[in-house]
Amino acid sequence: MKIAITGATGVVGRNIVPRLLARGHEVRAIVRRAGAAPRFAAIGAETAIADIFDADALAAALDGCDAAANLASVVPRPGTPSGWDENTKVRVDGTRSYVAAAKAAGVRRTVHQSIAMINKSDDGAWVDETSAYHATPHTNSAIELENIAQESDLDWRIIRGALFYGPGTGRDEFWRSEAHAGRLQVQGDGTDYLSLIHISDMASAVVAVLEASDERETYMACDDEPVTYNNLFDYICRLEECDGPQPGGPNILPSFRARNNKLRKLGWTPHFPTFRCGIV
Repeated sequence: MKIAITGATGVVGRNIVPRLLARGHEVRAIVRRAGAAPRFAAIGAETAIADIFDADALAAALDGCDAAANLASVVPRPGTPSGWDENTKVRVDGTRSYVAAAKAAGVRRTVHQSIAMINKSDDGAWVDETSAYHATPHTNSAIELENIAQESDLDWRIIRGALFYGPGTGRDEFWRSEAHAGRLQVQGDGTDYLSLIHISDMASAVVAVLEASDERETYMACDDEPVTYNNLFDYICRLEECDGPQPGGPNILPSFRARNNKLRKLGWTPHFPTFRCGIV
């Protein structure tokens, strides 16, 4: 297939492009600035210049492609509270523009990146793709993204990524530095769950969803071992040989304990099945 990637310079996109090329696909990286082109040319990918909010330019960039993945995102870096409004605009207005562009370009197979945090685990219960949405200030835009995708007449696929960590995300580095500074705090009393996914496993999951034959499906991308904040941050502090985390951190994310069973049916398995394999 010839596959276009929007958000190709992002942490997920940078990991996906070489994987698609290695599997024999042609790849067109859609970027906002021409300066990004040499990076992709060096590994054998095409580039096209377009902004996610410019549907006409985006349609031209998608022209001739068999499939596309919209990975555009501006989620604030760990420890940076600002930037959520811009991310909402990308998720909502950007997704509307992307759907319109895909229709205009005749690209029916489209993948949309959402988040696993839209499903809340009450009392530690497991959640999957069928679980009810849980709206919060940080998840509302992802819910709207999914609604826009599902209301289109395209061959949409949605992949809900768990909490990213690994190279380029800044997350595990932030946790380690906070632990050393004595500022690492668990969310609330530390008993809430979070599901994680290494960034390389997220990239391979998107590839699997792009190649899948099933249309109009949603997949949860996470590792095999959801963990409580207490257990995760205790582990980080032991690795860093410093005092344990403190209670009373802000409740930013809903507790979510996700399953990856449906994604595994596509043949995908996480290279890092647990945080203990990815944070060392």
